[in-house]
Amino acid sequence: MVRSNVIKIICLSFTINAASLLASPGSSRLALEADYAAFRYQGDTTSAYVEIHYNLNRSQLKFQPDESGYVALIDFKLTLKDPSGKTIDTASWTAGNRIDKLSSLAQGEFLITDMVADIIPFGHYSVELKASNDGNTGRIAFPMDIPSFGGAGPELSTIEFAYQIEPDTSGRFVKNGIKVMPNPSHDFAQVSRLGQFYTEAYGLDTTSTADSVFRVAIEIVDADGGVVKKQPTLTYQKPSESAVISSLFSFDSLQAGTYGLRVTLLDGDGISSRLSSFTVSVPRAVARNAILQGIMKEFPEAVNITSEEDAKKFHDEITYIATSDEMRLFESLPREGKSSFQKDFWARRDSDPSTPQNEFQLEHYKRFKYANDNFGRFRGGSAGWRSDRGRVYIIYGEPTEIERFPPSPEARAWERWWYHGLEGGIYFIFVDYETGGNYTLLHSSKSDEIKDYDWENKIKFLWDHR
Repeated sequence: MVRSNVIKIICLSFTINAASLLASPGSSRLALEADYAAFRYQGDTTSAYVEIHYNLNRSQLKFQPDESGYVALIDFKLTLKDPSGKTIDTASWTAGNRIDKLSSLAQGEFLITDMVADIIPFGHYSVELKASNDGNTGRIAFPMDIPSFGGAGPELSTIEFAYQIEPDTSGRFVKNGIKVMPNPSHDFAQVSRLGQFYTEAYGLDTTSTADSVFRVAIEIVDADGGVVKKQPTLTYQKPSESAVISSLFSFDSLQAGTYGLRVTLLDGDGISSRLSSFTVSVPRAVARNAILQGIMKEFPEAVNITSEEDAKKFHDEITYIATSDEMRLFESLPREGKSSFQKDFWARRDSDPSTPQNEFQLEHYKRFKYANDNFGRFRGGSAGWRSDRGRVYIIYGEPTEIERFPPSPEARAWERWWYHGLEGGIYFIFVDYETGGNYTLLHSSKSDEIKDYDWENKIKFLWDHR
């Protein structure tokens, strides 16, 4: 394969649908995934062409307004070290991602996928990639073994896992007329049943007495190297002494876990193998529903009111999401009537009646449990759902971002919760008046929430303005 001998730093962002990689509430860490693929560099017997692929989830980023929408700038720094830990080279660049409106962040989750490419001598290295965006940072490090190419007999490049492989002739992810969208996570959803990979074959025997074809065996092995699934052997015509191998592999019937994909090139008596690990994961939605179903077991009164105590619990649990008319009606009904009310209440809010689960109900109780577990610890036994932070969390869900400010000689401890997908971007200001973890809502930019436009001064001089 012939490629130009230049460092290629790709700085324009590409987005694809993918599973969520959200950081936890208040986290300032950018979650990164990265991997590499090494290919023969034509005519070079000492170096290989290496692509370092990486991605991060767009929902982690802070976007700033500009003249045509909103943009997030991500600063990257890549460091290459030898086995002794000595830095060999570094590269820095800035990538941008643009959206028309902030509300699009709440409509779906996307991976921003890019790569850095260079010519690197054969050998063993360690790679460190750092990313930062508006104060949030992320880091990932991994070993990189670049095999030597150019020996006698057939050889394989390393294996590149992919989200998508399709014919194409131009673009930064195109190799040999094929666009390979890299999957640096090596993770495949269990329900998809099929994965994709790309590799290249070199040193094929093209003499007049050699076979006109070569074969590729694909096996999935477990952690001990035992074969758990074997694909039908593929047969390819030899286009020249090198060839592209782009194929699917099936992990149907495999349980979630970590496996190895072993690709073996067979050319006459010659053989070459590569092994790369991958994971089969339960889809996030399935795992999430399983977790939520577990949470529902803690709230039996949510689906079946059998006593006045159950009715009181249910009353508290829906306080923030029921209308005032619904609350008055519920309070006026006898217990039997409250059971009927309960069924109608959830049915009206079921976003997808065709599914066996009521997604709205599951999400509500996930929030309710989180509020109790996280915002009631320092209230002398009071339930977390009654707190200001609990109320906001239950109504609006997990914040896009939380800024936490510890106490100082000039101000009390306070927090700012951001919801970038609501009303073009809103925030809530909470302050800890008593330094005991009981945060009070002081101000919000949301249209129908509490307002105190002097909140900044009150945080700085609470003892003068309370």
